[in-house]
Amino acid sequence: MYCEKPRVNFAGVYISRVNYIRQGLGESFTNPFLIVTYFRYLRLFQDGTMFIWTSSVEPAQALKDISAVMEDPANTYSLRKALGESSLSSKRHQREKASAIAALKGLLFGIWRLENDVLIMDTSENVNAFHYELSFSSTRRAAHNKLTWVEFYHWKMGGGTEMEEASRSEIKTYRKPFVFSGVRSWKKTHY
Repeated sequence: MYCEKPRVNFAGVYISRVNYIRQGLGESFTNPFLIVTYFRYLRLFQDGTMFIWTSSVEPAQALKDISAVMEDPANTYSLRKALGESSLSSKRHQREKASAIAALKGLLFGIWRLENDVLIMDTSENVNAFHYELSFSSTRRAAHNKLTWVEFYHWKMGGGTEMEEASRSEIKTYRKPFVFSGVRSWKKTHY
């Protein structure tokens, strides 16, 4: 029964790779087409907090950047603290941490909960609020290690009641599923 029930993996990060084609500007009769790639990184913590980061940084470097600023992977408090301040003794470590902090701009913090095998997440930044609903599915590599988009809402906070909902076709086209990627060094400090 336990093996069949979907559950959240905490010792790593969920990664979504998105590719799309964009027409470029050309100086001749033909216009080049560009393949744009970006990633969404989703990290869930046992205390019900989470962060999501959209970036063009490749996963290997992104995990180094995230690890460089995370003093304690058990909660997001240390990460929020690191993004706000950078006072360390070693100048080399301070430079590495400063570059990682600069790379992690745009990180959204939020909360998550599990309801009827659906992962529900809420985040906000400045005037924007986001609501995500993802369902668990399996890949050949492991059971329940993939999160597929079910619903996505975005709205402006502060007086406005306008809500922007992503349509089903938009979710299938532009919202690629997250696949779990374990990080060995986080396992030791997390459990």
